[in-house]
Amino acid sequence: MTVLEQIAAMLQEEDPVDMAQYSRDEYEPEARMILERYQDTGDVKDIATMVHQVFVEMFDWAYDSKGRRVDRDESSRVGSVDDYTRIAERLRAIFALDSGAFS
Repeated sequence: MTVLEQIAAMLQEEDPVDMAQYSRDEYEPEARMILERYQDTGDVKDIATMVHQVFVEMFDWAYDSKGRRVDRDESSRVGSVDDYTRIAERLRAIFALDSGAFS
């Protein structure tokens, strides 16, 4: 299983925005974004913040009365940064197992 597949599978299991029920590969775009942005700074909070930002970008929007996409309050759908701590810890484990992920 590739690192991308591992990240997508982990997100599917964690299901941070309750969307896994709709598709087996619901979180593949987010997994790609996380793979591109991942940097292990040694701080789980930094990783959680990055993952949270990915989910804000992908899921925290709505439409106004004229059909235009608008941002919502960050916490309205995706939760807080603290809600992504377990995902950040699991990401570190995935990358630790695949030390060649950035080769």
